This record gives sequence, C-alpha cells and structure tokens, in this order.
Amino acid sequence: MPTATTTIPDAKAKSPEAFMGFQDRYVTRTAIVLTLYAMLFFVLAFLSPYLAPALTLFGEASVQERKLAADQLLFLNETVWTALPVFFFGSLLFGLLLTKRVAGPLAHLERCAVQWGKGYVAQRVAFLPADRLDGLETTTNAAWAQVERTLDTIDRHNHDLRRIADSLALALVGHSSGPPELAERASQIVSASGAIKTALQPFRLIPKP
Repeated sequence: MPTATTTIPDAKAKSPEAFMGFQDRYVTRTAIVLTLYAMLFFVLAFLSPYLAPALTLFGEASVQERKLAADQLLFLNETVWTALPVFFFGSLLFGLLLTKRVAGPLAHLERCAVQWGKGYVAQRVAFLPADRLDGLETTTNAAWAQVERTLDTIDRHNHDLRRIADSLALALVGHSSGPPELAERASQIVSASGAIKTALQPFRLIPKP
C-alpha cells in the first residue's frame, strides 16, 4: 500500500544569517547606486548654468553677445565652483536618505522572515505609512493568513484522525475474531498521523479552543 511522505526543508540551507548577509550586500549596493545617481543629478544641476552661455559663445552670435556670454562664464567660474562642496555633501546626504527609505522596509521584512523561518506563521508585516507599501503588506499578510489557516486545519483534523484511530484500536483489543486487515489499517492511520504531527512540529501554531 503506498504511503504519503512529507519532506521538511533543511533549515540550514537558508539560514537567517545567510539572508541577513544578502540583505546587507543589497543595501550597500543600493546605497552606492543611489548616491551615484544623486551625485549625477547634482552635477547636472551644477553644470546647467553654463549651458546657455556656452551655446551662445560657441554658436553663431554677434561679438557683443559672445563677449557677454564669456563674462557670464567667468562670473560663474568664480562663484559656482565655491558651491561644489555643498553639491557634493548634498548629493551624499540625499543618497543616504533614499537608502534609509529602502533599507527601513527591508530591515522590517528581514525580521518577519526570521520569525517565519522559526515557524511563527502568525507573524505579520506592518510597514510604516511613509513607506507606501500597503499593497505588498496586504498581499503578504493575506498569504501568510491563508498558510496559518491551512496548517491549523490540518492540525485539527490530524488530532481528530488520531482520536478515531485510537478509539478503533481500543475497540479491537480482545476481539481476535475481527478482520486482521482492520487492525493493520488502524496502525497505518496512527503512523500517518504521527508523520503529519512531525511535519507540523516546526510551525508554532496558536492553540484553538
């Protein structure tokens, strides 16, 4: 008679430490990329005042207009470059702020994933309103709520199945005239119930009254 088997994932294959290492690398790469984008934005903003005078100076304009454009470039060269440190630190700060907006939800999701890895299926995601991740929060919580309900249903029906099998085994005690396959079936039910109970052990299910 074929028997059902349950495979439990190896907890060592995807440990919380490995996930945290991946998250740290991801946050670091994100911080670098966002900082570079911010610096590029500020560089473009820094060079934008030079654009119009440069086009006038190297375009088809009169001598008076070119002289005015050259004076503007000289004036910008004396004034705008002094603001270069402000542009640099501003881009750095802007990149760090953007990184914080990305790393905050990731850190919370990491904590939830650690709890899920420990079997706490009742753990729910709760992002900050400023994160604007309501869709992800709702979808993730709905999925884990469905998982919790399914595991709870399996656990309750497994208890009922084990109780029925125990009652059947007690009823067969002292009745040697009964069908021999009936006692074998009861033993198989008890064995299958034990396998289901073992598979559910990693999950921390809240007892239902």
